[in-house]
Amino acid sequence: MNKVLNKIALAFTGLAMAIGVGVALNREYEPARADEVVAGDSPIIIDSTTFQLTSTATSSDVTKTYGGVSYTISDGAKTQSSSGSNKFSANAILIGKNGKYIYNTTAIPGPITKFELYQNAGASAKVSVGVKFSATAISSYSVSSSDTWTGTLSTLNNVYDCSSKLVTNTKFFWFQVTNANNAQVEFRITYKQQLHTPTVTYSDSTKTVSWDSILHASSYTVSVDGGSYTAATSPYNVSGLTAGTSHTVSVIAKGDG
Repeated sequence: MNKVLNKIALAFTGLAMAIGVGVALNREYEPARADEVVAGDSPIIIDSTTFQLTSTATSSDVTKTYGGVSYTISDGAKTQSSSGSNKFSANAILIGKNGKYIYNTTAIPGPITKFELYQNAGASAKVSVGVKFSATAISSYSVSSSDTWTGTLSTLNNVYDCSSKLVTNTKFFWFQVTNANNAQVEFRITYKQQLHTPTVTYSDSTKTVSWDSILHASSYTVSVDGGSYTAATSPYNVSGLTAGTSHTVSVIAKGDG
C-alpha cells in the first residue's frame, strides 16, 4: 500500500496522564521514499499548445517547459487541429517524418503508470513510430525490446497505449517518427505523485494524536508501540498509555492509487 510515514515519540513524565503534566514530544521524520506515491489528479496532456506552436513550422529544435517539465521538439513542428472524437485536446502536433522527435529533458514529477498516444483523424495513415522509456534522461533514440514501444499508427482517430514498455520508475520518454509519413499526434501521460509527509502533534489535555490532512490519502494507520489502528481522519485517541513510560506513535498516510 502506498504510504508516507511520520513518527513521533511520546515520553510521559511523572503522572502526566493523570494530572496533566506536559508531555515531551520528539518528532522523528522519516522522509518519503521514491516508491511511496499516490496517483495524481489528472494526466499530463502534451499537444501543440504545450509547446506554443503556431501554423508556421519551427525552423530549429525548440525546448519548452510545461508543468515544471522541459521538453525538446525537433524542427519542422507546427500546430494541427484535432478533429477526431477520441482526441485528448483540440490541437495536435504535426511533428513531421523521417526521424522527427519529442522528448523530455527533465523528469516527469512521478513514475509514469500509463502512456497513451493519439493519432489525429487527419494524419497520414501508416505512420511508423517508436517510444523509448527510461528512469533517467535519454540522450538519443535507440530501439530495445525491453524499453521501446514500436508500432505503425495505421488507424486514424485512434488511441495507442504504449504502457507495456514502461520500465521501473519511468520518468523520461523519447518519441520518434521512423518512416516517411507525417505524424499528427497528442500524448496523455498518467503518473504517480508523491504524498506529502503529515505533520503530527500530540495534545496532553485530550490525549490525542493529530495530523494535517494529506491530499489523495484514503486513510491513515496509527501505530502505537507496534500495534496498528486504522483511522479515516485526524485526531486519534491514545489514552490508556502508562504514565511515566515512553511510547512511540507513528502515522502512516495510505494512498488512493
